[in-house]
Amino acid sequence: MAERPYITCHVLDTTTGKPAPGISVGLKLISPDDAPTSLWTAVTNSDGRVADWTDSTDINQIVESAKRQ
Repeated sequence: MAERPYITCHVLDTTTGKPAPGISVGLKLISPDDAPTSLWTAVTNSDGRVADWTDSTDINQIVESAKRQ
């Protein structure tokens, strides 16, 4: 099993207060300046959560690098 991403997303339907499945979400890295430009995308699961981000750049490696700066 792959390591869980350090950055997660949970979407709730504000009209019902329940999880919102099937929502497309995006995450763009804007800092630090020397980090590779990356855009991660995902679709929320039945619990309204992002289980895994899609991109060729490992989000956990980027977070670890940013934490060291």
